[in-house]
Amino acid sequence: MPFGVSRAIPPSAASWRRQTLKSFWASVGRLSFQVVPAGDPIETLLEQRKTLIGRLEQEREQLGQLRKIVEGLEERVTYDECLLSEIESVLGNVPQLSIEDADVRLRGRRLEEVALQVLAEERGERAEVHYKEWFNLLRDRGLLVAGKEPLNTFLAQINRSGAVEKVGHRTGLYRLAS
Repeated sequence: MPFGVSRAIPPSAASWRRQTLKSFWASVGRLSFQVVPAGDPIETLLEQRKTLIGRLEQEREQLGQLRKIVEGLEERVTYDECLLSEIESVLGNVPQLSIEDADVRLRGRRLEEVALQVLAEERGERAEVHYKEWFNLLRDRGLLVAGKEPLNTFLAQINRSGAVEKVGHRTGLYRLAS
């Protein structure tokens, strides 16, 4: 196989998945539901409580097993998607970057989009932030702003944005518009 790719699913992962599913379905078969005959209401409730506690323990165990299966599948899907992306790239099936996207420095509408996204992720929708602090949030993520004076470029772009509103007069504080 090309590029050192062996198999889509290694035998160890497939057997682990098979074994985990087998033990899960076996435990599902062990669940029992008990009907308590009518009698003393307190005794009936105590029996039902005991049954529910036992069933909850079994269900929690099953839930843990299912979570392990899901985690394993998520890792596998991520790995396979990455591998497929690399193969598609080598085969030339993935479009190349446009000239605008090849430059890692942000400007214009793209700068505004990224800045809004970063602010929403870092501080939330209604948080107030000073423009210099906001600019540093971008830089902390390794993002670069184009221009001779990047801070001024950033400030000019967010001032033009309809998605941002100033807080107060000459405070330098901004927030996302509602």
